[in-house]
Amino acid sequence: MIGMGFGAFLTLFVIGFIAAAVMHSVVRYRFLNGVDGFFAKWIVGWLGGQPDRSVLVVTGSPGAGKSAVLGRIVTTADAGIRGSLPAGDTAVCADVGSVSCAVHAKGKTVLEVAEEIARAASAALPEQPTDLAPAIQAALSGGGRGPLNVIMDALDEAADPGHARAIIGQVVLPLAETCAAAGARMVVGTRRRDDAGDLLGRFGAALTVVDMVKAVDKRTVITDIRVESKTGESRRVQ
Repeated sequence: MIGMGFGAFLTLFVIGFIAAAVMHSVVRYRFLNGVDGFFAKWIVGWLGGQPDRSVLVVTGSPGAGKSAVLGRIVTTADAGIRGSLPAGDTAVCADVGSVSCAVHAKGKTVLEVAEEIARAASAALPEQPTDLAPAIQAALSGGGRGPLNVIMDALDEAADPGHARAIIGQVVLPLAETCAAAGARMVVGTRRRDDAGDLLGRFGAALTVVDMVKAVDKRTVITDIRVESKTGESRRVQ
C-alpha cells in the first residue's frame, strides 16, 4: 500500500499469518462434515480406555449431530457393516467389536432398556431394573469375556420423564459404579433437559459430558466440543 511504512507492513503480515493459522484450525477441527472428525475419534478412544466408573454423556442442542456420530460408531463396530463400506469411505470408524450393545431408548421403559442390555451381555434377564447390575457383573466375571461397551441414545425420549430418570438411577449408574472393574462402559446420548427438567445432574459424580453445540447450517457439522469432567471443570477440546 502506498505510504505504508515497514513497521505497519510487518504488523499486517503477522496479523495475516495468525489469521491464516486460526482459519486452518477452524476448518480442520471445528467445521467437520458428518462424523469425519475429532469428535468421533474422541469417543472411539474413550471406548478403548480403562473403565473408571464414569459415564460418557454426549449432549447438545437439536441438530448438533449426536445421533449421527453415535450411529456411525455403532454401525462401524459391526464387522458385517464395516466390510460393506465403500472403498472411498474415509470417515472415522470404531474398532470392530468395540460396541457390545446399542440401545435406542425412545419410547422405552426402564425395564425394557435393562432387558436389552442383559440380552446383549448374555446375562440373566432382570425381573426388575435393579437386578441388571448384579446379573451383568456375574456374566462379565465368568471369564473369557471381553469388555461390555454399551451405547444408549435418545435417553430424553424414553417412555416418560420418570422412566428417563429411572434408566439413569437404576441402570446406567449401577452399571458404571459396580461393573466397571469387570469391563463395563456406558456412553449415553441425550439432551440436557426434558419436559421434567435437568437430566445431566442426575448422573452426579459419574458424569463426563461432551457437549456438541448446534450446527451452523443444514449439514451435520461439529462446531464446538466441550468436555466437562465429573469434577465440574469444563474445557474446550482442540
